[in-house]
Amino acid sequence: MLLANVNNAFEIYKIHGGISVPNSLVFTKKDYDYFSNKLKYLSAKLLTIFVEHPIIFLGYGMGDPNIQNLFQEISECLTQEDLEKAQSNFLFISPIFEGEEQIRIREFSYGSKRIPMTELLLSDYSHFYENLDSIVCSMPVKLMRKMQDMVTKYIYSTEVTNNIMFGNINSPDIDDNKAAIYIGTVDTIAQMGFDSFGIMDILEDILYDNKPFLYNEKLITKTFKNIRSTSGATFLPIYKYIRILEMDIKDIPPDYLVIRDYKDIAPNWSEKNNNYIDKNANFKSIQEIIDKYSNHIPKQFANIKYYAHRINAEELAKYLKANYENGIYFEKSKISTFKKLTAFYDFLKYK
Repeated sequence: MLLANVNNAFEIYKIHGGISVPNSLVFTKKDYDYFSNKLKYLSAKLLTIFVEHPIIFLGYGMGDPNIQNLFQEISECLTQEDLEKAQSNFLFISPIFEGEEQIRIREFSYGSKRIPMTELLLSDYSHFYENLDSIVCSMPVKLMRKMQDMVTKYIYSTEVTNNIMFGNINSPDIDDNKAAIYIGTVDTIAQMGFDSFGIMDILEDILYDNKPFLYNEKLITKTFKNIRSTSGATFLPIYKYIRILEMDIKDIPPDYLVIRDYKDIAPNWSEKNNNYIDKNANFKSIQEIIDKYSNHIPKQFANIKYYAHRINAEELAKYLKANYENGIYFEKSKISTFKKLTAFYDFLKYK
């Protein structure tokens, strides 16, 4: 119980132990004393469960000392308003040997606090089990737990995972009616998903290596083709993927815009015409360019392109990531050049 994951759905907790583990049974006075000694830890665990989930008590009398002590601890942690809201979360199944079966609300007082609880009095528990069994879950419990486990690991881990995929969810075109979740094998999702990935998904993976699900030939045949048809002037960072997929540059369609040589990264007419390039500076690194033009990114761009043959891939990655993380990368007047420089980084590192 103490080591259980409180986030799991449809769990059975045996507070007084189970017959399959005899040493866990709370049966004698010594057992009850031991239970009381670990009460603080157990009540903290149960408090999290009670707040988040409805609880059905089976086989515990509402007057059981351990149960009452647990609720005493809980009453000290919640306001009276919160306790009243939790009423529907506490359902006790109790036997009735005389009279009619019924549902009733019972209140227990703990100092100035009151905890209302629902009690279902039954002469035959089988009716309850049959009704419980008739409830149809929105998805198989086994699948729900698998999803829950995957998402929990994704949240707690800093490692890249290949079984949770996100498209460009920041797109302004996505609203509540268009967003969707698909559950299935990685291969199936990969086949379906390559129409939805965009150039920004790819550029992020080039910089951060955080989208291993892109490593599929459909990235070349479908995603890049879509980008080519909608954004023809965008240089495609293909070298990382053709290396991973063991393809060759000859396999790339000739109409794909790809950096094949340093001349493809040369400064454009506007950069030359505005005298942004310092041909006498003899820059040997991006840092030297930044030091001279710290407040003029267009001049940084122009000189990085002009001195491209001297640029180190790791230093270029550092420059691109810094601007990606501070948001400058996405500014309307700069994003096209950052895209091109990211494709150039792909060329330097993977060609």
